[in-house]
Amino acid sequence: MSHVGASIGVLYKLDHSTIGRLEKTIAQEVDCIEIGFGYDYQIMRFNPYAAKKLIPENVSHVSIHAPFRNIQYDGKSFHVLTKLMEIVDVLDVEGVVMHPNIIDESMWSILEYIELPILIENMDIVGKFGTTLNDFVQIKKEFSTFNYAFDIFHAYQNDKTMTYARDLIKILDSKIKEIHVSGKIESPIERRHAPLHISKNPEIIKLLSELKSVPWLSEAIIRDLPEFKRELDFLKTLNSSN
Repeated sequence: MSHVGASIGVLYKLDHSTIGRLEKTIAQEVDCIEIGFGYDYQIMRFNPYAAKKLIPENVSHVSIHAPFRNIQYDGKSFHVLTKLMEIVDVLDVEGVVMHPNIIDESMWSILEYIELPILIENMDIVGKFGTTLNDFVQIKKEFSTFNYAFDIFHAYQNDKTMTYARDLIKILDSKIKEIHVSGKIESPIERRHAPLHISKNPEIIKLLSELKSVPWLSEAIIRDLPEFKRELDFLKTLNSSN
């Protein structure tokens, strides 16, 4: 049986503090947590020792989402990589999620050999790299030590029939270590990375129901804490259903 939890980043509208978001996520009795950072200044201010005191022993999966806004991983980003290594040393981290479209060509081989459990995430239709199946065939072939975070909404954005998603899963196979979960509301107002208990996209739910051997992490953008609880309750029920 896999586990259900959330990225603390989904609470960015409710709490500007990383530790505050972590506390609110833990309060939902989650089994797994992604500690997400949008910007480099957020991760540089993060105290992993304070976080370690908060995370209960029953949380079986902890990952870190590396900063992805206004950053390019190149020769000027070593301060962030050094901080990530510090966090991994302090916390029992299963993976460090990175967006492939912001990794400079010169950095891929460096990332393969530094002591970080890298998870490459598949991007949505606007990503310049890390979108096509060929991108992932190339990454897997050239950088065999990397594992992956499968974002089911990004896959849905690329192909709503989920054929692309299924083909990508076949390529990545057992190297998928976590699944990022959210949906899309089409109308009356478009809402991307929407809570799945509201969007109820049948294509996403059907495929997600087949992927219970890997931790699920909600990446639905949350408007209030009751909505957060409803989303996690929905995912826990879906995860435990036959």
